[in-house]
Amino acid sequence: MDVAFSFPLKLIAGATYSDVYQVDEGVKSRPMLTEKIMGTGAPLMLFAVRA
Repeated sequence: MDVAFSFPLKLIAGATYSDVYQVDEGVKSRPMLTEKIMGTGAPLMLFAVRA
């Protein structure tokens, strides 16, 4: 998702859903160090370049 404003600022965000699991003897479990939902975001300042 991108959000731009009338001033030189832009926000970027994203998310990912992962259904990660392992099956051991018929038992379904999530491995260690795995997340169901991951997200990231960043603010950006936009600068005009004059040629």
